[in-house]
Amino acid sequence: MYHIILMKIIQGRIKSKYYPYPRPTTSVLRPKKKALVDNDIIICQRQVRKWYARRKRKAMIINRACHNWVWKPICKDGTMGIRVKLDLQYLKKEGFFI
Repeated sequence: MYHIILMKIIQGRIKSKYYPYPRPTTSVLRPKKKALVDNDIIICQRQVRKWYARRKRKAMIINRACHNWVWKPICKDGTMGIRVKLDLQYLKKEGFFI
């Protein structure tokens, strides 16, 4: 949920409390408020980048573990692995293996 709110702020769907439009222009009267909005945008962008990087790292760990589990030729209990069983079923079905 946190990352969705950040993305909406960055894309300008949620209006800034200092300006009625997403990207502020230079203002002589309110330079500090402009800086606050720019800093908020930069902080949000960093948080979103970190969130996506963390999500990608975790997904890669899960994908590697699943890949190794499926393609392992022998299971820990000594039986045939998943891919080997599927290949043998295919060979039996096609008549290459009896």
